[in-house]
Amino acid sequence: MENPGRLDYARAMQLYQCYHASWAIDDLNSAIEAGKLAVQITPLDHVDRAARCSDLATMFAERYQENEITEDITEAIKLASNSVEAAPLEYPYRPAFLNNLGLYFGMRYDQLEELEDLNQAIANTQQAIDSASNEDTNILKYWDSLATHLERRSTLGRNDERRQDAEQSVELGKLVLQSVSDDDDEDLPVFMANLGNHFHRLYDQDPKEEHLNNAINYTRLSVLAIDETHPMFLQSKNNLGIELERRYDLLGKREDLKEAIQFAREVVAATEESSPKLAPYLNTLAVKVAHVYDRVGHTEDLEEAVDLTRQALRIAPTDHLDRADWNNNLGNLLETLFRRTGKRPYIKESVQAGQQAVHLVSTASPDRTSYLINLSNNLQTHFEAMGDIRNLDDALHFAEQVVNLTPSTDSRRSAYLKGLGTKYNQRYEITGDMNDLGEAVRYARDALRSVPKDHRTYPTYLSNLASALLTQSQRTKDLEIVGEAIELSKEAISMTERSHQDFAAWQINFAHCLSNRYDYSGKSADLDEAIRIANDALEVSKRGHIDREAIMIDVAAFLSRRYNRDKVEKDLADSINLSREVLELVPEDHLYWSTCARTLGIKLLNRYEQKGDTSDRNSALQYLTNVIESLQTTPLDRITATRAAVRIHQDMKNWDRANELASEALKLLPLVCGRFLGLQDQQYVLAQISGLAADVCSLALKSNDVEGAILRLEFGRGLVLGYMLELRHDVSELRESNPGLADEYEILLRKASRKLESRDDSVRQMLLRERREAAKEFESCVQKIRCETFHKRFLLGPTIQEMKGASIHGPIVVVNITDISADALIIIPEGIKRVKLPGLLGRTAPSAFKQETKTYTVVSRGDYHRDMQNDKEASLGAKSAHLAWLWTNCVKLILEALGYINTPAENDLPRVWWIGTGIASMFPFHAAGIAFSGLTDNTLSYIIPSYAHSIKALLYMRSKIPRSVKHDKQICLVLVVTMPKTPGQTDLPGATVEASAIRKACNGVYDVEVLPHPSAVNVSSKLSGAAIVHFACHAYSDPADPSKSHLILRKAGTQGFEADRLTLGDMADIVLQGQARMAFLSACSTAQVKAHRLADEGLHLANTFQVAGFQHVIGALWAADDEGSARTAELFYTYLVKDEGDVHSDGAVASVLRRTVLQIRSEYPKSPEIWAPFIHFGT
Repeated sequence: MENPGRLDYARAMQLYQCYHASWAIDDLNSAIEAGKLAVQITPLDHVDRAARCSDLATMFAERYQENEITEDITEAIKLASNSVEAAPLEYPYRPAFLNNLGLYFGMRYDQLEELEDLNQAIANTQQAIDSASNEDTNILKYWDSLATHLERRSTLGRNDERRQDAEQSVELGKLVLQSVSDDDDEDLPVFMANLGNHFHRLYDQDPKEEHLNNAINYTRLSVLAIDETHPMFLQSKNNLGIELERRYDLLGKREDLKEAIQFAREVVAATEESSPKLAPYLNTLAVKVAHVYDRVGHTEDLEEAVDLTRQALRIAPTDHLDRADWNNNLGNLLETLFRRTGKRPYIKESVQAGQQAVHLVSTASPDRTSYLINLSNNLQTHFEAMGDIRNLDDALHFAEQVVNLTPSTDSRRSAYLKGLGTKYNQRYEITGDMNDLGEAVRYARDALRSVPKDHRTYPTYLSNLASALLTQSQRTKDLEIVGEAIELSKEAISMTERSHQDFAAWQINFAHCLSNRYDYSGKSADLDEAIRIANDALEVSKRGHIDREAIMIDVAAFLSRRYNRDKVEKDLADSINLSREVLELVPEDHLYWSTCARTLGIKLLNRYEQKGDTSDRNSALQYLTNVIESLQTTPLDRITATRAAVRIHQDMKNWDRANELASEALKLLPLVCGRFLGLQDQQYVLAQISGLAADVCSLALKSNDVEGAILRLEFGRGLVLGYMLELRHDVSELRESNPGLADEYEILLRKASRKLESRDDSVRQMLLRERREAAKEFESCVQKIRCETFHKRFLLGPTIQEMKGASIHGPIVVVNITDISADALIIIPEGIKRVKLPGLLGRTAPSAFKQETKTYTVVSRGDYHRDMQNDKEASLGAKSAHLAWLWTNCVKLILEALGYINTPAENDLPRVWWIGTGIASMFPFHAAGIAFSGLTDNTLSYIIPSYAHSIKALLYMRSKIPRSVKHDKQICLVLVVTMPKTPGQTDLPGATVEASAIRKACNGVYDVEVLPHPSAVNVSSKLSGAAIVHFACHAYSDPADPSKSHLILRKAGTQGFEADRLTLGDMADIVLQGQARMAFLSACSTAQVKAHRLADEGLHLANTFQVAGFQHVIGALWAADDEGSARTAELFYTYLVKDEGDVHSDGAVASVLRRTVLQIRSEYPKSPEIWAPFIHFGT
């Protein structure tokens, strides 16, 4: 019978046998060429066609295993499919052909990860098993193949179905081995190797030690049984190394890791450079070498792991299936190497590798979450190295994705939660946003709850939550929170062996907790114990420990703190020496270098100021200059370092350099205090850089830069109030020219300033993310408005020309006093004039002012503990001697410079707006004078005084004055809020008197509504309908947190009436339109900031009523006497209504208040605390 192709087929099989004898790839290539020719000329209906197609498919599959070329395995599938189609159903080898087809689909699935290939592999193999006869000797191979396919499917997720796949693959593998006969000896090593793989995958689903031990035992047996020339030998040996490495991870036995590395090195050495297997083997070796680094901490091991992974990526094809995984590994290794060496190129490459891994991995891959979290961690470290908050935002974004994608049953979720909390904590450290800190604590708690107490990582989660609570306590000053952090830290230490690599870190965390409790309670034993524990941590962290430099920095900080307490020079010297040692150990681009150099510079400066050793001063300046110039220094740390450097330049009389440095630092303010931070967060940040703008103004004046001084002062102080005003900016003109841009601005403004009031964690997270994104887009929108429209100065401060224009209604006088200089800047339409006020800093200054100056110097230095609650009241007081001194050394000189000191005019007195900055922020310029019984040596004899927080605020209020509205007195409502009785406070009988006097004065002119004992909600709802609102009640100016300053009202409680609060924060959220004209706050300290660190911010009730929309506000600079307040109100409204016109008249309110104060002064000439507290803010 004619048999076309028989000879070519015979030659192909002969060459194929040669290949199996020599494993020479040339023999296999020749066999394939002969086989192709045989199949090509074999008729479709020939009895041998099915077998020849199948054998040729096998050859292509084997060549694919050598070179991993996709076309080979695809051709194998095509030929195997042809063999199945060509074989009759009763053909005895048809099950074998089906099994082969399943094998090839499985192999292609391994390369391309297309699920349809895996489904086809399982379906064809199952069909082979179902169609096999009882006499089919290949049934073991069919079972083995199906087990392999099920093993593959088990890797697609971590759930019950996939675990069942892994269990079924193991059972099939065991069945194969139990059924092996003597005739199957040559296949036995393959079956054992495959069963080892099945147990390995079962361990992934069900991490029991017995599964891993079985995997190792079977794989080891296969390695011993396979001939070293067999292609499977190296693969099995590589697998054995991987399994041993996994057991090392589980049990920590060094011999497992040692043997795993030995096998991996042997596999790499035995693999030809041209082999496609070399790249995977290199990566496997890299992973094991990295484990050695984890165990012993030698940098050279880490560097070798990096080089091996780079080499694997360099030689692997660009479409290699494992490139995503290798890039992920490389990113992790480089991040660790950066942390070890501090060399920034490593972290940059780390992020690039992580981004490549995420780009390459499919969205359906179970590894995607791991790659995302690793990229997130690398971005976080990149932020730490470079200081670009965009990296941290991206890190948060990816970490949130991972947490949301990971089910609660996944054991990795706890680590993801912990990492996300850490990132929020770090963002808080930069932004000061309490929302970030709240999220950090929440995620840290969730992470701890998700970890079993007996898990080896439990102490890590304890310490992590303690760290988050520690940060929270630094803001809240809550001793209960500190106490919880202390207990958590102690528990973490008690559960950790002293030899554990993290033991020292837990100790340092505990030491920080004790140090913080010392700060709040003043208990010296806490600080001493903190230092003892920190020194022990230093002893535990021998040289080479990854945390050693950080621990040294912490010990130095604790010693410095104890020096501030005890003034023992050895503590300061030891602290300095430790810091110097750290800087000798790490390069300038190291993560810790900037922080350590900044604190060292400040400590050296402090020692110089006490000892006078100029070498300390010179060294301090060098360190601080390097910190200022370093790219990795955060904005807040750069400001702190700059202020210390400026002190040195002041000492050296280098005024121009001091001015230059300080001016650059001032530009960083918007970066450390963003417009969309919460009010309390903004206060917290600004308290840490108190007095910066005032200092910059003084330094500019030292360089005779008058215009620069006023511009910098306007830019750098009153930031919070300035943001409040900006958020109320009128965009009507923008809307006329570009309505789309106006809409975009307002939408982003609403999103970015939205409050996070939801109790649902997922909703809060979503809102926080949206707000963060909107805040970034808002700044871009503002830049677009400036660039694309004629609004070139949109939301920018006033120019010099605009400032001069603001003085058209009367001079604006800025009095700036710092420990550098005392000056007045007089702004008039013709220009800006400087008046030096040297007497204010002279020896004759009152002791109260000298104390003010000393306090200002302390809080503005930047090297003291950041604690708003430790501040004392920022007030010169209302003593007659103080007012006389203020007149002689300040106000009189200014009025003389204006030409106002002559015979006082009875009518048509000039108006002057006062702005106090620095130490002068709370000065009573309106009350200055020598004597008040018929004499004219006082402010009120020459001018009508008003106050403004800033020129920007004054311009804003003037922009709110309606130009064309005709006011009808008959529909003008006066709302009078009275609190004669207040829960927990002394009675105010004068409040009732005030209400009666106002009603009487306004009778027939204004409608008057009296609200006795209202709640804050009731008052807030009434404000929008009133032209005038008058409060006669108690008030509280909070010395720790000005945003909590409040007017005290009343509300119904569970046990009767209780005090209610209308806070500064409440008023900051109110926007009034139209009717609002004047607010009279007849209550104590409503125009006073009692927190020294925030005095320049002007965060008092009077200013926030202006921000809310009242054009005129009258408030009290200090405590207001009840009887004097009633008398002031009576006279004020009488003069306002009957003699001076009405509240809508330009200048009427300020003029009436002056007249009222003069009358009260005549009645109480020796009691300025009665006649002088009330001042006017407004147009």
